[in-house]
Amino acid sequence: MFSYILFFFIICVGTILTPKLRYHKWFVVVSMFFLWLLIGLRDISVGTDTRSYVEEFNTISRLSMSNMWVQAFDNKEPLYVIISWLISSISNDYTFYLLSWALFPVVSFYVTFKKELKNSYDCLIAIVVFFLLGLYAFYVAGIRQTAALSIILLSYKTLYQKKLLKFLIYVFIASFIHSSAIIFIIAYPLCFLEIHWWYIFILVGVVFISNLIDLSTVFIVSKYFFGEKYESYEVGYESTQSSSALIMQIILFLICFFKKNRLKEADSSNNVLLILSFVGIIFQSLAGMLAEMSRISFYFCISDIIIVPRALNEYSKGKTRSLIKLMFVVVCIIYLFFLTSANLPDYKFSFT
Repeated sequence: MFSYILFFFIICVGTILTPKLRYHKWFVVVSMFFLWLLIGLRDISVGTDTRSYVEEFNTISRLSMSNMWVQAFDNKEPLYVIISWLISSISNDYTFYLLSWALFPVVSFYVTFKKELKNSYDCLIAIVVFFLLGLYAFYVAGIRQTAALSIILLSYKTLYQKKLLKFLIYVFIASFIHSSAIIFIIAYPLCFLEIHWWYIFILVGVVFISNLIDLSTVFIVSKYFFGEKYESYEVGYESTQSSSALIMQIILFLICFFKKNRLKEADSSNNVLLILSFVGIIFQSLAGMLAEMSRISFYFCISDIIIVPRALNEYSKGKTRSLIKLMFVVVCIIYLFFLTSANLPDYKFSFT
């Protein structure tokens, strides 16, 4: 827990010291550096999949170049094998391996925050939302989809600009690291939709209907995107996914939805972000039956790290706006440290 307290202390102090736009990029650099250390310096025991990834890395590191190419192109996710082998050619140390893959999310966030957010306060809120969504807990559990999510986040700009070819390049590169990323192709036609007030009724309907869908149908869809990874779940499977993730996504969406008109007037890209956040909730609503739907939801709900700070800027002006943003951060930190344990998993540094 001390590592999390230290991290949030650093970024909160950084926000206070660099409130103005001209210091924004330095705050992003410093905060992303410490996030990189937090993700990359984790012990092998942190996260559900870290140990299996390290074991896989050790196997890949022993491959000759010719064998590596054979294994890579026999795999649905060749880029993961290729990049991991290249990392092993520099060092076989698992901490170096984790630090190398941790560059994907922090570089993605750095580029996104610098371009999409106005100041340090907005970046602080974005980081808090990142933890609220459970993305941090997911990022220290896995590697492949973390990298794929990072690339998908970079593709958002191509969605705003309706640049189909560039968008497809991002999606296909991401899918060569984790096959589930291919589903994000549906985001392109969706970005032409307009968010309206009656979407609330669709949201309620989808959450209700999701409880009536036959579980076998969901397994067919999951097999298509995840292959045979979850085949053993088909018989007698019972999802342990908590409803808290769905509730959190809905709350964050509503914060933005209530200011949808002002957001769309301020920047047309906000409409795209609202649509993506909405679709993320739809996928998350299926997680009550199949927890792996949360993995799909992440590709869309990660848009909240951009749209939530923008939405909070539309609530009032001056000191009142600052107070609202301060209250949001304080409430969220209280929630993370005292009301939930899933979003801040037990942490241990690799060198301790």
